Amino acid sequence: MDQVFLLSFEVFCPICKERYRYRIPMDEYEYERFQGDISENGFSTFSFDHGDHVLEVSINADEQVVAAKASPWRFKRRDVSSAWKRVQPFFPVPNVSAKVLFLNRRKRTYCDANWGDESQSFLPLVESGRSARYVVDGVEYWVFVSGENAMIVKRSGGWSEDLFNHLASMFSSLGLVDVPSDFALQKVILSVLEASADDPYLALDAARIIEDLGKRVEIDLDLITLSPVPFGGDLIDILASVGREAPVDALIFSASGIRDMVKLLKSYRLLKNLNLIRVMERTGSR
Repeated sequence: MDQVFLLSFEVFCPICKERYRYRIPMDEYEYERFQGDISENGFSTFSFDHGDHVLEVSINADEQVVAAKASPWRFKRRDVSSAWKRVQPFFPVPNVSAKVLFLNRRKRTYCDANWGDESQSFLPLVESGRSARYVVDGVEYWVFVSGENAMIVKRSGGWSEDLFNHLASMFSSLGLVDVPSDFALQKVILSVLEASADDPYLALDAARIIEDLGKRVEIDLDLITLSPVPFGGDLIDILASVGREAPVDALIFSASGIRDMVKLLKSYRLLKNLNLIRVMERTGSR
């Protein structure tokens, strides 16, 4: 498995007047380039599209924000307020049948990597700013909205009526995230949808790990291995692969498939309740 490095930080945008939490996964090549920038300049700079302006954030060797500057785009873009921008996933989730659009209503960005059909005509479904069900050409679509984030889900035939409420509850647990570019979060949601025909309550389990995205945890592998609770070797392998301290996002990326993701989602709450996984104070690492 290729090594994934994770950069996590919070920053205040002086134009939006809001704080944002970003988590940036990098492969080994990108991480080496990040380290090279720091060696040469003392920091590395990332740019984020905030609709009518760009936020530039500089990160130092300790992965701390040392500068943040927001400024209007140098070139005026036509219909910025109404144009949607497509975002491509860094870590696409393969072999998933669930059809989902992830959107940021304020930034006007969307990710349709797991949609499969024409997506532009469905984007207006989120404009009302509320979670709802819609029928388009005889097909039911579920829309979930949480602040500026939204997702549109094409309903699968095997899903129960209660699943809509469970998904709405899960989606409402989102914090300072940008769902079209948050690929760890997308992997959680897609895994929930893929397994929901068999377990409609998995969305409620997933809400616990969603709340901890971007945080670091301590993992007591010795006690987990000795625990009378049969967590299973596959789950222990996932936990062991990230070491005794790791970002929660790294746990998600370490789960190789939907089966492993379901095990992680269903066990995470219990592991925390038993104090076998503990959230650490500091955040942000690789």
